[in-house]
Amino acid sequence: MSKGKRIILFLAVCILAGSLGYLGRYIYDSYTAQSDVADIRDIVDKGNGNSGDAGENGGEAGESPTQNERYAPNGMLQGYYDAYVRNNDMVGWITVSGTKIDYPVMQRKDSNEYYLHKNFEREYSYSGLPFMDFQCDLTLPSDNIIIYAHNMKDGSMFAALLDYEDKEFYESHKIISFDTNYSRGSYEVFAVFSVKIGAKDEFKYYETTEFESEDEFNKYIKRAEELSYYDTDAEVNAGDSILTLSTCSYNRSNERTVVMAKKIE
Repeated sequence: MSKGKRIILFLAVCILAGSLGYLGRYIYDSYTAQSDVADIRDIVDKGNGNSGDAGENGGEAGESPTQNERYAPNGMLQGYYDAYVRNNDMVGWITVSGTKIDYPVMQRKDSNEYYLHKNFEREYSYSGLPFMDFQCDLTLPSDNIIIYAHNMKDGSMFAALLDYEDKEFYESHKIISFDTNYSRGSYEVFAVFSVKIGAKDEFKYYETTEFESEDEFNKYIKRAEELSYYDTDAEVNAGDSILTLSTCSYNRSNERTVVMAKKIE
């Protein structure tokens, strides 16, 4: 074998080894992240008096029965309180039944960056955790609750939001559960769209958590519905509480996929 061919072979082996190493690390990180969340889910389920073995996701914490709820002395749902004492950045739980979206929701009042790459124990994790926009306040509550998470290639975090681009998927996943630490909530999807960040006509959906007037609310909702991939049968009126979920699209340059829902209970 010539010297040139040996060099090419050596480089190819190095590239292959590097690729396998990266893949191995990604698989390990993905497994660890899901295992960490499963531990928190178990804590929530036990606190709520559930076995934790129901549901496609190994026990969907956000879909616990509402009968005979258990509450901690401070008024939090017991399961969420048990998780909260381990990390008081937890503000709730997000669930879309039949998908991998079944996670605690975090918030840092000073940053939208903190949980991009941190797990529940505040240790480094590439996938991070879903987090609520630092501008939002659940004690008011804010008119528009905005939650972000990564779109992971293994289908975890908010990857399933892209499935909403298909109306058939929407038809069978209209309801999103978002519980605060204190109460349960259900939201009905009314718009699904993508936004190119930095575009001249960009809809800056992420800038508004409070509506100053009914007119401002109506304009915001109208823009979302105009951008939506399809019409839904959900009617949104001034005064409705809005839930906005956002993730990177990845298959399109610098775009975000957004799912908006209104609170129904």
